[in-house]
Amino acid sequence: MLLKEAFRVGQTDQIAIVGAGGKTSTMFMLARELNSRAILTTSTHLSIGQARLADDAHVVRNVPDILAILSETPKQNNVVLFTGPPGEHGRLDSLDMETLNVLSQYCRQSATPLLIEADGSKCRPLKAPGENEPPIPNWVDKVIVVVGLSGVGKQATEDVIHRPEVFCKLAGINLMDRVTPAAIATVLTHPDGGLKNIPDRAHKCILLNQADNAHLEKAAEEIVGRVSGYFDTVATSKLLNDRQEPMLSPVKTRSEPIAGVVLAAGGASRYGTQKLLVDWFGKPLIQHVVEVVASSGLMPVVVVAGEEAQEIRNIVVAPKVLIVDNPTWWEGQSTSVIQGLRAINAYTGGAIFFLGDQPAISKTLIHHLIEVKKTDNHKIIAPAIKGKRVTPTLFDRDLFEQLLTITGDEGGRQLFDNYSPHLVDWDDRRLMEDIDTTDDYRRLRRLYE
Repeated sequence: MLLKEAFRVGQTDQIAIVGAGGKTSTMFMLARELNSRAILTTSTHLSIGQARLADDAHVVRNVPDILAILSETPKQNNVVLFTGPPGEHGRLDSLDMETLNVLSQYCRQSATPLLIEADGSKCRPLKAPGENEPPIPNWVDKVIVVVGLSGVGKQATEDVIHRPEVFCKLAGINLMDRVTPAAIATVLTHPDGGLKNIPDRAHKCILLNQADNAHLEKAAEEIVGRVSGYFDTVATSKLLNDRQEPMLSPVKTRSEPIAGVVLAAGGASRYGTQKLLVDWFGKPLIQHVVEVVASSGLMPVVVVAGEEAQEIRNIVVAPKVLIVDNPTWWEGQSTSVIQGLRAINAYTGGAIFFLGDQPAISKTLIHHLIEVKKTDNHKIIAPAIKGKRVTPTLFDRDLFEQLLTITGDEGGRQLFDNYSPHLVDWDDRRLMEDIDTTDDYRRLRRLYE
């Protein structure tokens, strides 16, 4: 997976890159991946050597300078860098805020991505922000916090951490202690650590860089679990440094919140009564399905109900489950899909759609679908039994806008012609069964008895 795919970078995005352990490599590799003109700058400083990585590098001192250069620079596929004049220690200073705001406005108007290195780390894999750091403009769309995993297991010293005293205080450890994944996660989720100065509206991202071996990959997995709920996207990578050739697919895994949508608004005309309320080994069928979905780490979990909405509300007692009404449920499954999507957070990475009358779903299956999504950029993922696709189905957020336009009773299947589902082999044949009639119900119960 590419960086631009992992962080869902669009042509109008303005991104601040902070932290330590590969910020500059991340910025330039991401710019190259975009295959279009990208503008880069800094709100802190860059070394003169780093500036040579750009196709065009310009030193500007004020707004007239940058306006003149922008009007003359060819709008071709290249990486254009703007910095302030040389300062101390062979570094190029940042633009002043007025000039940076003008550059932001230009990029918005011209649909040009803007990437900003907004932090310094003295080439250490880990850091803690200083009093006035990081200088993140309040108009950025995304913030990527970079972490160098090579610091895991090392002693908390100045050789490993920029500002080790501050890092240790935030992490609750002592100087010279070994840096653990838990300590890194604690700093990342601290309001004076990784979350510091990130605008409320910005998409919050982490790049766990330098995952060079199985030990560091395991450390990354632990960090991902601990920062869940604080950040919208966490990717792990093995970025090469600025003097080496970039990797073709630098991102190993991407973790995002995945929503669960239970479609429970059908009329059950073939069953005769509301099948979602029938007993399933001591509890209503819909309660069983929602409990499995809600216990699988999906968030949010949305139940879309129709004419039996109030009864379903009385029955479903799983915590953190949102029940929404579908006032036009009789118009087909597509209306329930749309109602479910409208209840999902803007930064949700995808949604798994379940049928309320399909009791064979399991946490194991749900976790497997999520794991497949972490390592590949498939737009649709579904289980298959002996080559035959079955539900539930996972849709990537890139398809949400198209799902909001579907009609009729086919639901998300209307997108399959343009996006062929990636099928995951599964061996539980009970997943092929849903409950349309009383005979279906009796037959499926026998499979569990």
